[in-house]
Amino acid sequence: MLVDNRTPDEVRRAVAEVDRWCREHPPDSPRMRPGARRWPEVEVSGGITLKTARAYAETGADYLSIGALTHSAPALDLSLEIEEVG
Repeated sequence: MLVDNRTPDEVRRAVAEVDRWCREHPPDSPRMRPGARRWPEVEVSGGITLKTARAYAETGADYLSIGALTHSAPALDLSLEIEEVG
């Protein structure tokens, strides 16, 4: 389940709701990975920065997606030219 562009408090409530649902509907999916805490797993995305990551991690979500890691990464200009030899 993806929770996008929400505050940590909203994410915490969403995680609690998923956990409640999981208690009522025990998982039987073959896609559930070994060791998973719940199915569906919860991913948080949108507006998360390195400064706010801890607050989001403390919500109990399974995954954080932090686009800020790549938003300001410099581009590398390269090409692949193939030349016949021999």
